[in-house]
Amino acid sequence: MAEVHNGGLNYLKPMDQRTGITPISSANPATGTAGFAAPTRFEDPKSERYSISNSTKRNVLLVCLIIAPLFQLIGDALWVTKEYAFSWSVWREASYVFFVPVGILLAKMVEQRSTGWAITCCAFFITGCFGTATMMPLFRLGAFYPTNGGNEFPAIVQSVLGEGFFALTIYPPGLCFPVSLVLFGIAFLKYRLLNTFFGMALILSGLFFWFGNAVGLNLLLLAGDSWLLLTLAYLAFTIYSDSKVQQKV
Repeated sequence: MAEVHNGGLNYLKPMDQRTGITPISSANPATGTAGFAAPTRFEDPKSERYSISNSTKRNVLLVCLIIAPLFQLIGDALWVTKEYAFSWSVWREASYVFFVPVGILLAKMVEQRSTGWAITCCAFFITGCFGTATMMPLFRLGAFYPTNGGNEFPAIVQSVLGEGFFALTIYPPGLCFPVSLVLFGIAFLKYRLLNTFFGMALILSGLFFWFGNAVGLNLLLLAGDSWLLLTLAYLAFTIYSDSKVQQKV
């Protein structure tokens, strides 16, 4: 029971046995109108302590936009020298860890205009990151086993490429990475996101990646890595300096 004061008179109102809430009415109980007291909301004081601000998330993305292509460029530069058979692939493998947030960022920008394009581009991008990253330990075996050719797998890996579907688990997923760059570029051009330069730059990055890695043209390999670094650095600078773009990421 709960005591309620109304016009100097005290009366008792029964507590709702089902909900455990005492009805509260600002009018005389004789009117038959009654309300219910809203339950008290308790907030965890630690929730704000562990929350991450939008500015912090944005800064992390800006760092990834620089580190991902930079690590890739360092790894390929070591590869071209032919003197770092082990460490070059470690740099390349690490770069794809930072590329994953980059793909999510690009997809988020595309999603504002087309969810379908965003999902498709991001799916290719993430698959390409994992596919290319899984190649790196195989290349790393070249530090311990003989390698035939300049840009080929070690002989021990080549000996099993024709077995079953082994090759299909390596090449198609890795190919998704340059394809995703081209798709993202097309999406940015199609929906006029950011500007024409950035869309074209992404398409060229995908083509450079293909010719540099799949065809084995070392000059285009380094040129493509440098171009992708400049492209993503441009995006990072635009996000940092343009408040309108910041609202979209």
